[in-house]
Amino acid sequence: MARRVLLLGIVLVVTLGVIAYLAWHSYTTPSIPELPLAGADPKLVEAVEAARKEVRAHPRSGQAWAELGMVLTANGFTEPALPCFENASRFDPDNARWPYLQGAQLGKMGRTREGLPYLRKAVALAKSRDDRATLAFWTALILIDEGELEEAGELIRRLNSLESGSSRLRFLEALHAKARGDTVAASELLATLVDDPSARKAACAFLAQLTNADPATAKKYSEMAEHAPPDLPWPNPILNELGRYSVRLSNRMQVYRQMEQDGRISEAIDYLRSLLAESADAEVFSALGQALYRNRDFRGAADAFNASLALDPKQPRSLTTLGEVYLELGDRDAKTKSVAAMDSYRKALAAEDRALALQESITTAHVLRGQALKRLGRTEESFAAFRNAIISQPENPETHLELGLALAEAGRVKEAIEHFENAVKVARPDNPRPKAVLDQWTPKAK
Repeated sequence: MARRVLLLGIVLVVTLGVIAYLAWHSYTTPSIPELPLAGADPKLVEAVEAARKEVRAHPRSGQAWAELGMVLTANGFTEPALPCFENASRFDPDNARWPYLQGAQLGKMGRTREGLPYLRKAVALAKSRDDRATLAFWTALILIDEGELEEAGELIRRLNSLESGSSRLRFLEALHAKARGDTVAASELLATLVDDPSARKAACAFLAQLTNADPATAKKYSEMAEHAPPDLPWPNPILNELGRYSVRLSNRMQVYRQMEQDGRISEAIDYLRSLLAESADAEVFSALGQALYRNRDFRGAADAFNASLALDPKQPRSLTTLGEVYLELGDRDAKTKSVAAMDSYRKALAAEDRALALQESITTAHVLRGQALKRLGRTEESFAAFRNAIISQPENPETHLELGLALAEAGRVKEAIEHFENAVKVARPDNPRPKAVLDQWTPKAK
């Protein structure tokens, strides 16, 4: 009897313990925010529900809460995303990204002061070099704007130890000097940024203010600011990650593509820039690069492609076109700025090398690589590149023409004729160029 009572007592204690644990677990597990999804795009509803389902399955997972927060933030639900990042930090307390995203979203909502403690927490938690530099830069930028100059100065010194001399460090130092009233130091630093794609417009606008004692100089900088394209966003891999959670991005890109098809190129370029003002995205930067290239704004195209590749380095198409852009820039400078031209040709070669490392069969990349080598005076290497283009696509007459022209220009005309003839053989009847080139060089082979 006593034994039965003892067993019943143990069962009762265990049962009460389980009930107490379940009650505690339920009480301490946060609830999922409700969302106004009526009438929303079905793809958006699907993405949100998938993220919410993951949270329900793993209610104490920091990653699950963060994923839900990023889906919400990327699609315009900023307020409901805040508790998600709060819970992500609670269950994954060593990750700097979650408090940073919470602080950044509060700043986006105009609640910057409220977001500062989260940014400070993120700075303290950052581990990787990239995260430490990114968080130091963005937090210092906000601190300067809020007048917290001493704390901002400490973060600037920290950033200096991570990337001494970088353009974003100089931009911070300039703003810090300006806020302290040191207009001389601010002007000197800003003057080094008038060609930087992420700072040129802002730098010129600030210089116009700082040099108002000299009307001619102020006017010059004011005009430069007015005509400069919008500054590209400073690198921010944490915020840029949000781009892949945006359900509406594909729809917005369809709007751009329709503008492009209608021939509204200038309007399409402005539209892409407006998307980038909301958030940096590799696909949008790449589309902007392609549009600017077609519009013959080669410098702007190079900046856009480089920004895209900084977010996503594995883009063979963007790398191939970037190499073509650098060839155009080199040819533009070849007559007057030989040093700058050679630098552009080297950049073209590097871009095509990167493209081919990702996808060896890109015929255009082999051709452009050969053209870059030819301009750099590396003639034998250019022959090899053009031969690789022929191997990649032997039915393309342009690959045979490129090798033939390179050989002919190097004085090897008889050898070139063979390739011109091959180009004629594979060319379509409505393509007169191979026959014209063959006819042009045939007399010179005798």
